[in-house]
Amino acid sequence: MAKPPTSGLETDGKFFRRDGRRLWLKTVTYGPFPPEKEPPAAAEFAKIREAGFDSIRLFALPDSALLDAAERAGLMVFAGLDWNQYEDFISQPGILSAARIRLAGWLERNAAHPALAGVYVGNEIPSDLVRWMGPPAVRESIEGLIELGKRAAPHLLFAYANYPSTEYLEPGNADFSAFNIYLEDKEPFAAYLRRLQNIAGDRPLVVSEFGMDTHRNSLAAQADYLGWALEISHREETAGFTAYAWSDLWMNAGREILDWSFGITDRLGNPKPALKVCRDFSPTPPSSSLRFS
Repeated sequence: MAKPPTSGLETDGKFFRRDGRRLWLKTVTYGPFPPEKEPPAAAEFAKIREAGFDSIRLFALPDSALLDAAERAGLMVFAGLDWNQYEDFISQPGILSAARIRLAGWLERNAAHPALAGVYVGNEIPSDLVRWMGPPAVRESIEGLIELGKRAAPHLLFAYANYPSTEYLEPGNADFSAFNIYLEDKEPFAAYLRRLQNIAGDRPLVVSEFGMDTHRNSLAAQADYLGWALEISHREETAGFTAYAWSDLWMNAGREILDWSFGITDRLGNPKPALKVCRDFSPTPPSSSLRFS
């Protein structure tokens, strides 16, 4: 059974609260890295904190050493349940059962860690696979993982990282709505956030991924892109923003990805101009006062 709340992050209407104050989450995704090239977490987390981020989003369930390093750096952690969500887990129920066992076991060991703020139970299940399996069954599976997590660790926040192609999957029992968005024009981005606020309802809305590839675009374009996205996300009263990603060094499906460069630092750890843009953006905390218009 989970111990009492530790990280202190909780929902407060459409926003988050920690230590009695509302905050606007400023998050960056971290990893996964090729094992032989993984940078020292302590050094990287210090740089992330210096860049003005208060939290990191992971795509895997971290060990206690990484959580310890995040705590020392003053970072909150949103873990990611890594499971085989890219195969038909409805006709192969063992896939979902393994995910449930993995989540339950990890929470039993780590749920009380003071750096841990929440868990994403999935990320962008492919839309064609969702149609094949059936949206109601997929949504029920996501909600089942969230329910399991809440029973094991009621003090943590649970969500699913959705994306525009599967808006209809939004789980009813998530603590906040999270969407990965890659729109490269200001007005469509702002308009889509307004749409997502309606989908989120009375829950906080978080931009769970937003970034630009500098392999195909300029460094200046990436910096400008993240700059206006941060400003619009704050203006449209989301509860937080997640820059994708901290580093160009990245691994997927067991291999290093060399033809994408979404990091705000390069593969050697050098900062790109976008890092300064993120660091210089200091959002005003959301108001706690009631407003009527």
